[in-house]
Formats: sequence, structure tokens, C-alpha cells
Amino acid sequence: MVREKVDVLVLDFVNALEEPGRPGSPFEVQEVGDNFVRLSWQPPQHCDGGPLLCYALEARKLDGIDVVRKTVTVNPEMTSHVLKGLEASAFYTFRVRAVAEAGSGRALVLPFPVRVISGQGEY
Repeated sequence: MVREKVDVLVLDFVNALEEPGRPGSPFEVQEVGDNFVRLSWQPPQHCDGGPLLCYALEARKLDGIDVVRKTVTVNPEMTSHVLKGLEASAFYTFRVRAVAEAGSGRALVLPFPVRVISGQGEY
């Protein structure tokens, strides 16, 4: 009987995916109407979390104590979106996150509230 010594190397692969980077600046208000806001941003500088799946765009209505949120998903090839169904004359804050297989990245936050009114809006 012949015995051989065999070295076995076991590799344990760790999922090296990281959350995507924050979407890039500028995060801008392009247009404001009676019940909508058009926002634009830039893609994240890095997306090590796998392919970019979408952007999560969130509106938060400033309504005293209550926080009313509306979140929509935006196609990953798009870097602007018209967020509809907002309440006229209400103030909102906005943020956008890149979403990849590894999860959601840090949010890019619009640094001021926007009042939804016809015309230029107040911001």
C-alpha cells in the first residue's frame, strides 16, 4: 500500500461587493409645478456593489410632526425624474440613493426644502 501526502487548500470566498457610492452632485431642482418636481443628479463615482439596479428617490413632506414619505424607483440609466402626486403648496425635502445588488448606498440630500407651487417654486 502506497500512501501519498496531499495538501489541500480550501479557499473561502467572501462576497466582496460593497454598497454603491452616493449619487453625484449637483442634485438640482429643474422644474416645479402644482403637484410635481423635476429633479436631476449625477451617477455615483463608483459602484462596487455589482450592477446598478435603480435609484431610490424619496420625497418627504414637511407636515408639522408627521413625516409623509413618497419613494419611487428610477431606471439606472436615468439621472433625472419627475416626481408626481405631490401636494400643492406643501414643502418637501428630497434625497436619492443608488441601489445595487449589495444594497443601497448613502443618500444625496437636497440641502433645502422645496415648496410645490406653479411656476418656479420656492426653494
